[in-house]
Amino acid sequence: EAAARDGVRTFLSAMVRALWRTNRIALVSDPLAPLRLKHKHAQLYTALFLPLVRAPPRGEAPPPPSPPHGRCGGAHPCEDTELLSHIERAMALSRAAFGLAAQRGHFASPSRAALEYARAQGYTYVDAGAHLDALCAVTGLARRDVRMARWRATAACPAHFVALDRAAKWIVATVRGTHSPADVLTDLRAEARPFSVPSADGRFRVRGSVHAGMLQAARSVLLSVRAPLVELRAEQPTWPVVIVGHSLPP
Repeated sequence: EAAARDGVRTFLSAMVRALWRTNRIALVSDPLAPLRLKHKHAQLYTALFLPLVRAPPRGEAPPPPSPPHGRCGGAHPCEDTELLSHIERAMALSRAAFGLAAQRGHFASPSRAALEYARAQGYTYVDAGAHLDALCAVTGLARRDVRMARWRATAACPAHFVALDRAAKWIVATVRGTHSPADVLTDLRAEARPFSVPSADGRFRVRGSVHAGMLQAARSVLLSVRAPLVELRAEQPTWPVVIVGHSLPP
């Protein structure tokens, strides 16, 4: 119990220090935005992910094939083994972005993750080499294939790395999920910002709204990974560029 109290105290102290040092924080103009975003994510999870991994209840007919792939369904939870293997690989790469914390299994539960983060004082004692060794241990990547890695997050840029995954034949950019007070500050900037992207055929723009903190973080990561991605694309021109992550990144 005393250790838990000390852990919470350390975490809150780190949050206060991060708030004091940063000048990039804006108050959330819409306090209900996080709740609406959570509800939207729950709907997407139910519609898109569950059909891939959940078998139909006993006595019920299997669901029809999902529109994006048309290959999941049938008696087996998912007949697209290639898709599931890609998802499994992406999950391993996403976990590896946490470095030493991922290798030590600090994410068995949210409470354990917070406690271990506080006990380790935000992993500030861990050097980049130890994180890199853990990344390679979790993924099986060679050190020479990790072309850049940024382990210290700020309120404007989460931790991330770029690597060549020879097993999957991917050029990978991985963005770490929420793991530090700086990441929490990014999450809290939940006001909606207008955003648009070109349509697939380039004939018009698709307009909508995005999370302000994540938009800023995405732009920062893009500037950071552009050069190593261009370098790896020249090295392996036929391999796809795959961007993975969970929690904060999507």
